[in-house]
Amino acid sequence: MGVMTSVSSLTEHPQATGIYKVFFLKNSSYELSTKISKRSLQMKKIRIFVLGIAIFGLIVSNVSAEYFAAALQNAINAASASTGITPTITSTWREVRRQAELMAAMSNERLRRDYNNAWYIPQMIAVTGSSETGSPTVTEQRIVAFENIIRNALTNPNTVISSHLRGNAVDISFRNNDDAERFRLFLVQHFPNVTVRYTGNNRTALHLQLR
Repeated sequence: MGVMTSVSSLTEHPQATGIYKVFFLKNSSYELSTKISKRSLQMKKIRIFVLGIAIFGLIVSNVSAEYFAAALQNAINAASASTGITPTITSTWREVRRQAELMAAMSNERLRRDYNNAWYIPQMIAVTGSSETGSPTVTEQRIVAFENIIRNALTNPNTVISSHLRGNAVDISFRNNDDAERFRLFLVQHFPNVTVRYTGNNRTALHLQLR
């Protein structure tokens, strides 16, 4: 009986007419829309997969900074446990803007000393508001100028302005120099992978960074 004819037989039957032809056309349209839906679903899955990779890449790109911070935190914890001294963590990872704010507030003398008179330091000293030994006049214009100098310097792959920008440095402070010195000696003796130096003028603060 014609009513029992399968869809596959209709596609092969050249004489299919009337209700069968209408059924065939509707069924073909359904199959086509189904294929399109499946393809759309596949494309959505691909887009979600690609987005997932992108998000994963962003997470992975931050792992190094978190790892360095953890490594330095472990060193600080060990030194605190051994010496009984608990320092105050004053700075870890920094954005370029924050780095610019800190450097813009430094005297020319300190800029040369703390940054080893690097090639970009003369550009910073030339910025309006600089002071040789005293506190400079910090304005938004000065900060922006420093930020631009830093960003330009960082385009040179061989230039490292501050390990804070990479997340592998931390600054800590103490109540007095005795505590700072005991803490420093422990780190030097037990953590050869950590560089330790005094920062500031009163020798109650240390800068730590991974080698």
